[in-house]
Amino acid sequence: MQDNPTDREAVYRTKAKVVRLVHLYQFKFGEYFATHADLFFQSIWQVVADNRVSAAREAERLVFALVKYIGECTNIGNYSEFIKQNLALLF
Repeated sequence: MQDNPTDREAVYRTKAKVVRLVHLYQFKFGEYFATHADLFFQSIWQVVADNRVSAAREAERLVFALVKYIGECTNIGNYSEFIKQNLALLF
C-alpha cells in the first residue's frame, strides 16, 4: 500500500480536529471534562514528546492545534509546572 500525501494530510487534519475538540471541552466546559483532562493532556503531550508530528506543510493544522492546546495548559497549575520542566522536549 502506497503512502498517499492526500491521505496523510487527511489524517493530520483529523488529528488536529480532535486536539481542537479536546481544547474546547477542557477549557470551555472544564467542569464536565475534569475527569478526562489528565488522560487527554498526557496523550497529547506524548504525541509531541515522541516526535510523532511531521514538520511538513500537511501537518501545519495539527502543529498549530498542539501549540495552542499546550500553550493554554500552561495556565493550569499542575500542567504548568510539568510543561516548564519538560519544555526542552519541544525544542
